[in-house]
Amino acid sequence: MRSVQILAAAVLGVLPSTAFAAMTYVPDTGTVARSRGGAFTAAANDPMAIVYNPAGFADQKKMQVYIDITALRLNSSFKRASDGGGSYNKVTNSGATKISPNIIFSQAIGEKLVWHAGTYGAVGVNMKYPKSGPQRYTTSFLEPQQLSYSGGVAYRFNPMIAAGFTIGGMYITNQTEVTVSSVVPPDPPSEDPANDIYAVLDVSSPFTPTGNLGLKFTPVTGWEFGLSYRPPVTARLEGTYKANYVSSGNPAANEKVTLIVPLPQIIRTGARKVGTGWDAELDFVIEDWTGRDKDVIDAKDGQIGTTPSIDVEREGQMAFSVRLGGSYSVMNNLQMHGGVLHETSGIPKNRISVNVFDAPKTGLGLGTSYGIGERFTVSGNVAYLMIATQTIKDSKVRQRSPFGTDPGSLNTVGNGKYEGAYIFGGLSFMSKF
Repeated sequence: MRSVQILAAAVLGVLPSTAFAAMTYVPDTGTVARSRGGAFTAAANDPMAIVYNPAGFADQKKMQVYIDITALRLNSSFKRASDGGGSYNKVTNSGATKISPNIIFSQAIGEKLVWHAGTYGAVGVNMKYPKSGPQRYTTSFLEPQQLSYSGGVAYRFNPMIAAGFTIGGMYITNQTEVTVSSVVPPDPPSEDPANDIYAVLDVSSPFTPTGNLGLKFTPVTGWEFGLSYRPPVTARLEGTYKANYVSSGNPAANEKVTLIVPLPQIIRTGARKVGTGWDAELDFVIEDWTGRDKDVIDAKDGQIGTTPSIDVEREGQMAFSVRLGGSYSVMNNLQMHGGVLHETSGIPKNRISVNVFDAPKTGLGLGTSYGIGERFTVSGNVAYLMIATQTIKDSKVRQRSPFGTDPGSLNTVGNGKYEGAYIFGGLSFMSKF
């Protein structure tokens, strides 16, 4: 029973970081789209329409093969407040740069119908912090992976209206390492390493259903409007949890678990003005995290401690973003792209921790596309996304323990100063036949 109790607490400790496609921020994907600050819903004029607005395929008549590679790094730091007792050093993320590929194919059937298929990754960030650092009760290592695979069609009804959809799934994996405490109430809260239990959660889901529906309107020459919708889904990640006492190395638990994480509905809208050799677009995006009020943990043997499941409150909230971007033809075969964005957070400030660091963000993207003849285009992008510094004094993030449920018996570990910025770049290759 004691091992099962430890399992329950340790899973509670690692659970928030399973939301790498959720409250851990995932930036825009696609080299050109990211160059434009994500303002691509109305344009959707390359194969990354599979993400932003599948109706955009209706105007991509030639057979296309598209390869896009994104590199992402989070430069972040945490200076913990001293309310847990003692003085703490600042810790920084030393996780490896994440590399994520997109491969997409599309082909016209007749004059109005285009089908497409592809795989594309949401770029969740890698995290690595000191195993003995003051942040160890929220995370010391996080390595998420997400790869979507889908197909669909787009159809142009007339010069004014086009529609499209995708349907498919997501392959999701996540490995998280975290520390929990073995302090037994009514003993006072303690961060003595002798009380630490080091836990590793390794979970995955080969299929989480996903899809996207899009529309494009061209009411008058020179103006385009786009709308796309991704419905909410729930990811079920299954795998193992293992734990050892740090002081002795003795195993505490080795169990099979299922993590259930709701993912949000996403609504994108965009208005685009097209001129001679240039265009500009303004997008408004809604990510509705209110459905993620909690995460649910199920043990495969049907029991965690004395209950069949444990609910972890997450208090997800609505997130909004405004994106402004465009492209300009410097010459016939060379285009420049640029854009800015601002986005609010899907997580309340008092729920922020090292492994769930999301706050208002402001970013700038720049890029270029060069055409080689009429069949081949190469594009590059660099971008910087600044996360608003957060100084938290009323955190609800506490230590986890396998014994007792009184939150007052554990130290608050989420208070402190959080700083960070995303730096990423992309390179894409597109061939038309």
